[in-house]
Amino acid sequence: MPLKRTEITAESREEARRLVELYRKGGHDQALENEVTDDVVEHGFTPRGRPRLTGTTNGNPPILFFDTDVYPDIRR
Repeated sequence: MPLKRTEITAESREEARRLVELYRKGGHDQALENEVTDDVVEHGFTPRGRPRLTGTTNGNPPILFFDTDVYPDIRR
């Protein structure tokens, strides 16, 4: 199944830690997921489901990595 990786810059390390903990507990942030979905659609893909937080960098500010399952055809 094809994936689209999206990188979102967190406002701070504290926000990144909070989001990682939220997703580990099974929660989600709807505004952030909408931003990721908009990026996926903007690149011509159709999402198959909700984005998954897959990791973060240790930079300042940190970058959050989201993977979204997409349909294999590009809409252009």
